[in-house]
Amino acid sequence: MKLKSIILLIFIPLVLMSCAKRTKVTKVIDGDTIITNMGDVIRIIGIDAPELDQHSEKFFNDVKIWHTTPNDEFSNANASKRALEDKILNKRITLKTCPYFKHEKPHLYRVGRKLRYVYLGNEDISGFMLSMGHARVWDFTFSPDVYFHKKNEEFRQLQNYAKKTNSGVWKNSVSVEKETN
Repeated sequence: MKLKSIILLIFIPLVLMSCAKRTKVTKVIDGDTIITNMGDVIRIIGIDAPELDQHSEKFFNDVKIWHTTPNDEFSNANASKRALEDKILNKRITLKTCPYFKHEKPHLYRVGRKLRYVYLGNEDISGFMLSMGHARVWDFTFSPDVYFHKKNEEFRQLQNYAKKTNSGVWKNSVSVEKETN
């Protein structure tokens, strides 16, 4: 059993490295979706950002939060999009496939978007967006993928940090959601 775990820990990063692709970001759709110079629409794995066509109230109700500035209903979606634009627009990034999603027709998620981890250099963009409070954890607890569960735990810690520091979507909000460990 221990040997299997060691082999998996060695094998998974190698698989991810072999699935890496360098490209340039040409457009940011919202806080969790981008378009590359290859024309691919990428949904960033691990995060869920407020949508531009979705009222902030709905986003906050989904995560059991009440926002104190209802008159500015799209500010969170715009702030999330701007943060992602400032970070990666017109920059070369690395896209990595999650091994779990290999079973889907070519890693597609709803409306033709490809699911990918996104890196700027060595920085995980999901982690950046979560730590700045511009997204929440997009939970795939049903995934059997060990690497995804490790990343998901890391993402939860970053989200908790953003909550504690009242950053991004968590600013001016009262959380009734239990802190995730």
